[in-house]
Amino acid sequence: MRLIRFEHFASFAVLSAVLSLPAGAFAQSQPAAKPVPPAPAHPKPPGSEGIAMHGHWIIDLKNPDGTIVEHRDFENSLQSATSLLQLAAGNNTVGDLAINFSSVNGAALCAAGQNSSCNLIASASAGAGLFPCTGAPAGICTPGLTEVTDLTTGNITLSGMVTVAQAGSVNYVATDILTCLPPGTPTFSNIPPSACYAQNFTGDVYYGILTGTSIAPLAATAGQVISFTVVLSFS
Repeated sequence: MRLIRFEHFASFAVLSAVLSLPAGAFAQSQPAAKPVPPAPAHPKPPGSEGIAMHGHWIIDLKNPDGTIVEHRDFENSLQSATSLLQLAAGNNTVGDLAINFSSVNGAALCAAGQNSSCNLIASASAGAGLFPCTGAPAGICTPGLTEVTDLTTGNITLSGMVTVAQAGSVNYVATDILTCLPPGTPTFSNIPPSACYAQNFTGDVYYGILTGTSIAPLAATAGQVISFTVVLSFS
């Protein structure tokens, strides 16, 4: 309600006239209400934003003639920070990266008659090709994985493919990392990366997951090819 102050009793007649006007006529003279500004957002304290690791996956299922049967494109995130923390602290030395995938019923799509997950590795004679692939049934580990590091974007791109040896459905994919650590409980790893990759050192090898996720089953039959491309990034 708007209040009007009168300095003289003689203005009573004016007041009566004003009060006798229709309500709408009086309302039209009211000033427009000013918008209420939104409350300022509370800034997050420094250091609370965190650093996230992402895996951008592209999976193509192809027939032997190269035609694409199914295409998948999705994101996943860091599953375990153990390896990264050990590397950042200097306790472990990095050795190798790999791609791992498994099927709904446990059948190894990469090796006929086997029940195991499959590994795409860079070399059959170094890195993950030695551990965990040493002694594994033929086909469980497929060499030829490429790794490209882009220092401008800060991305690592892994690419590889495997020929399906027995029918099944892929329902889980992951990127793995191989690291090396000296014997005992040292505070700093003195193992050169080249020695870790060749596994020519005294100590232990750790093979752990980085990014991973379950996916809707991707059905494949023997003779088809599954190609993987994973872009690892940080934000």
